[in-house]
Amino acid sequence: MKIAVMRKQKELDPVMDILREISKNTEKDKTPEGKEFHKTVKDIQVLTDQLETIANKLFNTSGGDLLLKLIKLMM
Repeated sequence: MKIAVMRKQKELDPVMDILREISKNTEKDKTPEGKEFHKTVKDIQVLTDQLETIANKLFNTSGGDLLLKLIKLMM
């Protein structure tokens, strides 16, 4: 569980920060390519936000019981 939390902090959190920054910097682009790029980045940001929500729910359950049950189901 501790490894999963650390990996989220090292891998997912920085990606989310970068996506937020790119999204903020491209939201006013008026070109068709810029609008499409902004939309793509925004879609990826929505997906990573959903993944973060799921990860936080799994990590914050009592003792990681939910995460362990999920892993057992996947095996």
